[in-house]
Amino acid sequence: MIQSFVELIREIGPLSDPVQIFALVMVIILVAPLVFTRLRIPGIVGLIVVGALVGPSAAGWLERDETIQLLGTVGLLYLMFTAGLSMDLGQFQKLRGRSVGFGLVSFAIPMVLALIVGTQVMGYSMATSLLLGSVVGSHTLLAYPMAVRLGIAQSPAVTVTTGGTLVTDTLSLLVLAVVVANAAGDADRAFWVTFGAGLVAFLIYIMVVVPRVGRLFFRTVRNEPTTEFGFLLVILFVTAVLAEVAGLAPIVGAFAAGLALNSLVPDTGTLMGRIQFVGEALFIPFFLLSVGMLVDFSVLFGELGVWITAAVFTGLVVIGKASAAWTAGLVLRMRSFESWTMTGLTIPQAAATLAVTLIAFELFDPSGERVFSAEMVNGVVIMILATCLVGPSLVERFGRQLALAEEERPYDPSDAPERILIPLANPATADALIDLSLMIRRGNEPLFPLTVARDGADVDAQVAASERLLAHAVKHAAAADVPVNPLTRVDMNVAAGIVRAVKERRASTIVIGWNGKVTTRDRMFGSVLDQLIGDTAATTLVCHLCRPLSVTERVVLAVPPFAERDPGFGAVVRAARRLAARSSASLLVLTSDECFERVDQRINAVGPDVETETVAIGQWGHMTDAIGRHVRKDDLLIVITARQGTLAWQPEFIALPFELGQRFSELNFVIAYPPGVETLQQARSETLPATLGVRVSEVRHQVAAATVEAVLSDLLRAHFPNSPTAVQRLREQLLARHGNALELIGPSILLLDGHSPIVNEPILLVAECEAAIGVGDNGDVVRQVAVFLSPMDRKAHEHLRDVSAIAGHLRASTFHAASRSPFERLGVGER
Repeated sequence: MIQSFVELIREIGPLSDPVQIFALVMVIILVAPLVFTRLRIPGIVGLIVVGALVGPSAAGWLERDETIQLLGTVGLLYLMFTAGLSMDLGQFQKLRGRSVGFGLVSFAIPMVLALIVGTQVMGYSMATSLLLGSVVGSHTLLAYPMAVRLGIAQSPAVTVTTGGTLVTDTLSLLVLAVVVANAAGDADRAFWVTFGAGLVAFLIYIMVVVPRVGRLFFRTVRNEPTTEFGFLLVILFVTAVLAEVAGLAPIVGAFAAGLALNSLVPDTGTLMGRIQFVGEALFIPFFLLSVGMLVDFSVLFGELGVWITAAVFTGLVVIGKASAAWTAGLVLRMRSFESWTMTGLTIPQAAATLAVTLIAFELFDPSGERVFSAEMVNGVVIMILATCLVGPSLVERFGRQLALAEEERPYDPSDAPERILIPLANPATADALIDLSLMIRRGNEPLFPLTVARDGADVDAQVAASERLLAHAVKHAAAADVPVNPLTRVDMNVAAGIVRAVKERRASTIVIGWNGKVTTRDRMFGSVLDQLIGDTAATTLVCHLCRPLSVTERVVLAVPPFAERDPGFGAVVRAARRLAARSSASLLVLTSDECFERVDQRINAVGPDVETETVAIGQWGHMTDAIGRHVRKDDLLIVITARQGTLAWQPEFIALPFELGQRFSELNFVIAYPPGVETLQQARSETLPATLGVRVSEVRHQVAAATVEAVLSDLLRAHFPNSPTAVQRLREQLLARHGNALELIGPSILLLDGHSPIVNEPILLVAECEAAIGVGDNGDVVRQVAVFLSPMDRKAHEHLRDVSAIAGHLRASTFHAASRSPFERLGVGER
């Protein structure tokens, strides 16, 4: 009866109508993962199994003809290309030594085992054993999409494994090339010269030509998704062809192409979303089906020798790859589930394995015998099926543990979700603002694009236009598979509408655009940013984006004096480092000489990890000149400024946006306002700010000393007369904390701060100098010396918050004449 049923099934195929074939494949791609996932078997394993069942040796519905082989090859190349694009190059640069080391170990251990077992146990020749080692030494990132889905693709374990793939596959195919050349008698000096020249030419193409062509393309073509996707496919397949010409395998070329274009395709961008969607929905499933169709059931159930051979080959792979992964895990001090995840990623065999096997089957030794017999080929096919079942299962099980460990690690502020509000007004800049928001986004919070329609007679038309703009923004963000919650507000005051949305949605970051120009028409928007910055405490990024973010080579962060002591400094630095990391760019920090050490320390204490360089540029007053010397056309400049009344604010900030807009109109730049702790009105109060978290005592003394050091000594002794030793130690601590170059927070005002065991509550001491005291080489004078002290057990962020508020209190009367914000004075706004 079973035989009759099998014959009935086989009578259905093979299908010859292209529409029927494609329809069957689509049904398999849809149904197989769903069914096998319910059975707690990875979906990609289900595609391989179903491919075997519908293939020529079982149901016979599909033939592994040229079309299936073509689509399978395309899927394999696409898989390798996606792996190269998705790799975290910053993490890879940091771990490149580990990746290369792991790749060498992951190839060497299986190769040595194959040579021993092949020559001593199986009775194979040295050439056959070398090719067997080449087969089991490589691996295919079959389970990589699973790592992406689990959110562990950028973990150190997966990054090391992905980088090692390039090493193992290259060595595998190099061994194949040498054995083939030796069998043909061509392994002479000419062979090595030709191979070396081809390899050098290919490396020049990958490292020089592809990045430059890609950067030129993305500078020229903007907001054309179809053209951008087509360009990536062209680079993928042209590079695969050139790799083959150079004597390498096409899969190596595909992976290298992904690495070369990695920095131009942000992993959180819309283009990457389209690439992953097409691959996971079409190309990669075709590859998995083609692997399953290699299985020959007549051989499986007909000859015992094939099973013995397959068992030996599978054992070599599993033992070799597991040994390499656990060796690397012990050396790199990884946890057990990380080693198991690396094992699961390296066990699957398909790409280089198939290439070596098929070529070896056509190769003959001097005696006229095939180097790989038919039994060995069938054994390899069974081994491929077995490893493609085992590997993904391990990743599915232990990758989940790795994902959970990532979620349960100690809290890091850089991991905090970003609730990002994006006020939109100009369709031409909407995509760029969405892209930047995607790059700084963290967690699963949706984006909140916002439009505000002015209430009036034409409010209906404005709301309709706003909805069209929001619809476009939603589509753009949806392409990156990011949730979007569009918002529309109607208000007589645009700024009030934005502020209301910030409060309703509890936004942590505002990303708003500016065209960098000051025109008569723009003056009507002057109060928008003024009120927004004054009435909200969210991190505010005012963006002038005139070039595609994908071509960013470097993020340049300009840090003014005292900004590093602002409680919100870390939020802006995290955004800058995240932009650099997701653009595969480096970070250059520009700051004044006197702040260099503190800024460098604060910058390097904030994640994520990126290549960072801090440069001292003299005085902050020369910042725009320094920017002109250091920035390049493909840089993204971020200038940290401050809300008025905070410690870092200075009058020069009034003209800063105008100077940036005029001097760097062709450059992408962002003016960044750290999250605030008080409003402008509170900063201007006559008494200490009411927003302080604790009570602060203010004590004033008249001092007649002639130096800052002497003023500080007299001030501390006047308030702590019974603690001379502690006073001396505190004086030295305050001077050492602030360095030799004392910075004024305003004209004639010097503020020092620190923690001290001789105070039980926060206290502000102010010395009124009877005569001006000269400091520094710039002609600055000090008339007030303020010292703010906190108890030793007070938290750092609370201390810094109060320092910022006190600075505003001390100089409020000094800066009343310059009370308007830079955007209010210039008359600029969101465009």
